Amino acid sequence: MAHHYQDQHNAYELADELERLCDLLRQRTSGLAAIHARLEQALSEQDALAAQHELERYNEDARAISRQIVDQLKAFRLETARMPANDSIRQMRANRCTTISRRLTDALNEQRERMRLHDNAMRAKFSRQYRALHPGASEGEIEQQIDNQPGGIFATELLMGARAEQGRQTLDAVKARQQEVEKIVRSVNELHQMFQELQTLLELQDETLLAIEGNAEQTKVRVEQAAKHVDTAVDSARAARKKRWCLFLFFILLIIVIVVVVVLVVKQK
Repeated sequence: MAHHYQDQHNAYELADELERLCDLLRQRTSGLAAIHARLEQALSEQDALAAQHELERYNEDARAISRQIVDQLKAFRLETARMPANDSIRQMRANRCTTISRRLTDALNEQRERMRLHDNAMRAKFSRQYRALHPGASEGEIEQQIDNQPGGIFATELLMGARAEQGRQTLDAVKARQQEVEKIVRSVNELHQMFQELQTLLELQDETLLAIEGNAEQTKVRVEQAAKHVDTAVDSARAARKKRWCLFLFFILLIIVIVVVVVLVVKQK
């Protein structure tokens, strides 16, 4: 009875911790809009880099928190699915799993929406800048420049100006900034992809998780059995090789004995 109570207490503590992590992730996501705004409104290279570095730190924290939630929640759900159907704790744990899954899903959806809004805002910003230099540009041309040459659409204008040296310096700054932006974009895409994978994992039913775990265990057993078979085959091969050497030595000794006998018989004659 005491053990049963301790299991229930531990389950409540773990569920509370997972819900706290979900709330922490949503709090971090709420601050993402402010970081995006600073990046979109940056007027200097220093301001842009500061916002980009802050976004990098956010992405690292979000990845770490999300991974911790999903790993612990998966283990929690697997342990719950293994419990007897008539266990009173099982339903409680299943309800908490559902609540935590919904909280995490809400956080992931909010994260994706903020990323979508930021992407639209940055595209609109680049569109305005390009149209200021090319008033007659069509929407298709602007979209092509944004998609194919991000950060480099002003290179020609910068280098062909009367103040060429200043233009080159400005272009170098733009390129450096673009490298940072591309780094952030890769990080955000990685985070977005991971969130999609984690959400798919959370949507799996307990039976599916148990089947996956069962297949993994079966694969492990089969690998171990295959390893044993290989070891047995190696031992058999060694034994067969040893027998062949013994037979070879036996035939050599037999030939020697026959030769000795023949020599002795000849000498006696």
